[in-house]
Amino acid sequence: MSTAVLVSLIILCGLLLGWILHGRATRHITPMLKRLAAETNGVVTSNSPFLMPQLLYSHSGIEVEVSSASTGIDGQSIEYTYVLFKGLPPHDFDFRIRPRTITTRVDEWIGFRQASTLDTGRLKNRLVIRTNDDERMHRLLADHIAVDLLFWAEQKTNRLSDIRTYDDKLIYSIIGLPDDVHEFKRLLHSASRFMDALARVLPREKQGRR
Repeated sequence: MSTAVLVSLIILCGLLLGWILHGRATRHITPMLKRLAAETNGVVTSNSPFLMPQLLYSHSGIEVEVSSASTGIDGQSIEYTYVLFKGLPPHDFDFRIRPRTITTRVDEWIGFRQASTLDTGRLKNRLVIRTNDDERMHRLLADHIAVDLLFWAEQKTNRLSDIRTYDDKLIYSIIGLPDDVHEFKRLLHSASRFMDALARVLPREKQGRR
């Protein structure tokens, strides 16, 4: 067997495996999204057979997109479920919240990426929080927000993946797919409470800086 044929077979097998896994994930998430759509007055869309279905609805006048995707980390494909809020007002408050890992520990040790210093010990032990304004970050992390973050940070599966702002968006994501609709509801509830807390911070900052 020639090298070209062997490489082609490997690529074909990889594509076939990916398609099988994609179909399994789609069958798992679609019923949950449809149930959530009925409860949020949203809709479930699927623009392509190669993409995961999306739940679209509105939360306090902000467009929300819920779905699953994959990202490549160190050569591995990592699946995550995200809640994406679109249409944040203009602001200069940037932050990122991620689980504490070996990579983030090394980054902190060499000073490559400094994390915000927080008074909340349990959060500091579990999460790396980078921000351009520590004072605003403390105000955002109210008690009920910290409880939500710790819940997802301490999960053995479906633990916190990433929370950050970019452009006019906020993304709140966990690793993997929720096991059932109740866990999915908790994810949406946690993400919505975080969005509400952020929305309360941004207008006050905008007014205070006039």
